[in-house]
Amino acid sequence: MYCSECGQEVPEKAKYCPACGSPIRELASAPEANITPAGPSYAGFWQRFWARLLDGLVVGVLAAVVLAATWAVARVAWEPNLRWTVFCLGIASAYALSFYYYWVGAAEGATVGMDVLGISIVRDKDGEPPGWGIGLGRVLAEGLLDGLLVLTVVGWVLMYLWMIWDEKHQTWYDKAVGTIVVQRQYAGIARAVLPPLTEPAEQTPYESPDTSAAATQPPGRVCPNCAYHDDKGRTSCPRCGMPLVSP
Repeated sequence: MYCSECGQEVPEKAKYCPACGSPIRELASAPEANITPAGPSYAGFWQRFWARLLDGLVVGVLAAVVLAATWAVARVAWEPNLRWTVFCLGIASAYALSFYYYWVGAAEGATVGMDVLGISIVRDKDGEPPGWGIGLGRVLAEGLLDGLLVLTVVGWVLMYLWMIWDEKHQTWYDKAVGTIVVQRQYAGIARAVLPPLTEPAEQTPYESPDTSAAATQPPGRVCPNCAYHDDKGRTSCPRCGMPLVSP
């Protein structure tokens, strides 16, 4: 505990400061607030739906350009077998381009559609972007589940609709690799529930005021007999008549 007047440390139960004599005011301790850190704001079903639709348009345009270019090349080929070979290569290239598009989006945390809708993919454990390894696993998990569940339409639809009632709005492939889709303000700023720590500002050491008699004595003259202090220019003490002297 410290004195509010001079800053000196005083005993816990002291009523007056031993350095300056000021009374110690006891401050009632405020009750600790029950503060729970705010968690991430998860992306809703319709946000993810429209983001996926926009991504489908982007991928469709890119694939159409690749297929059109390869078909143009295949038409000028002399041998029919060569034409189909070139066209099959174009289909494979379009598929590879689509796969790479979703892989980059999953690794970096957002596709074009997600950027437009303001949502991002992050790791559930720390809020960081998934990275290339987890991003690849996410795309492969979605593709594998699509292939397994497409024969059972109910299961395939359930995989995507699972986010509606899931606590973290995760689909099955999100759960498989430990990712979540959140609002951009969480992914771009917070990265986690708690904000990043900053270096504390440099504090200068506290200098206690000089409480000696010489420092606290105001200017003027004093009586050597009764310690009367005069600041009105008198030469003798009005109490005892002794001549005043400079302190």
